[in-house]
Amino acid sequence: MSLRTKFLFIALIFFCQALIALGSCPYKISGCDTCRSSKACDSCSAGYYLTGVNTCSPCPKNKYSAAGATKCTYCTLTQWAPVGSKSCSSNIDFPSLKFLNLLLGCMTGCDTCNDGESCNSCSAGYYLEIESSICVKCPSGKSSNPGSYECS
Repeated sequence: MSLRTKFLFIALIFFCQALIALGSCPYKISGCDTCRSSKACDSCSAGYYLTGVNTCSPCPKNKYSAAGATKCTYCTLTQWAPVGSKSCSSNIDFPSLKFLNLLLGCMTGCDTCNDGESCNSCSAGYYLEIESSICVKCPSGKSSNPGSYECS
C-alpha cells in the first residue's frame, strides 16, 4: 500500500469518527439520526421511534413522534397522520365531531365512554389503547374479552 493510500485511509477513519462524535449517522439507516454501527441506532429522526433492538421504525398511521422518541404518540380524535409522521393534521372541525359523538354515543367498539370522546371499556374484539383512551379492533386471527387491554 502506498503512503498516499495509507494517508487517505487514515483520514477517512478520522472523518467517520468525527461524524459519529458530532451525532450524525454516516450509514444509510432509514430514520436513524445517531448510530454506533451500521446496524445499531442510538436515536431516530422525527416520525420514527427507537425499537428495543436499536432500529428505527416509522410511526404507524395516526401516530407521530419528535426526534429521539422511543414511542409514537396518538393523534387526537380530531386529527390524523400518515405513516412516518412528525405531527398530526386536523381532519374536521372539533365542535362538529363532539356533536356527532353526542348524537351517536360512544365510538365504535366502546362499551362505556366519557361524552363520546374517550373510552373507559371496550367491547369484545377490541382493546383499550391506554394512552389515547380509544378502542382498537383486534388484528385478524386475534380476539379479546370485553374490557381488555390487549388481544390474544
